[in-house]
Amino acid sequence: MNLHAVHHYTIWFEKEDGAVIPANLDDPNDAPPVDLYPYLVCRFPLMVETIHYRRHPDGMDEAVARAVSTANEELVVALINGGAERSFLQRVIRGVPRPPKIPLHEAIVIASEACGRCLHALAHRYGLPWGCPEGGPEWCRINTECAMCRGKWIPVR
Repeated sequence: MNLHAVHHYTIWFEKEDGAVIPANLDDPNDAPPVDLYPYLVCRFPLMVETIHYRRHPDGMDEAVARAVSTANEELVVALINGGAERSFLQRVIRGVPRPPKIPLHEAIVIASEACGRCLHALAHRYGLPWGCPEGGPEWCRINTECAMCRGKWIPVR
């Protein structure tokens, strides 16, 4: 298997024949001529799109609401690994059990749906330096709310 046989860009320009040129993310004005590269392609692997449909008996479902959220990449990695690697040795020394590993698809949804308060509590639980403990003063100051902290959705097993 050759991972470099395909491009791993998130934003690129494309010709009619499929030839690609990566976008210059440092300078959005640096784009190839439109007549040579008529397509702009974007893919966002940490973006979650939620669509609500109204179902109809004839099978023609109708989209009635759409929301897009993005996931914190560092938190996603910590969730799928069962914690940040730099905190693993500290946990072993203190005898603190490692948090559970979360499957990738669930980790992306959790990290994108968490409010600021839950995001910081999860970051703390999974050993990220920017997190804060649930119930602590900083956590209370964040003052956001989502389904996870209201108890409607349990983010970890």
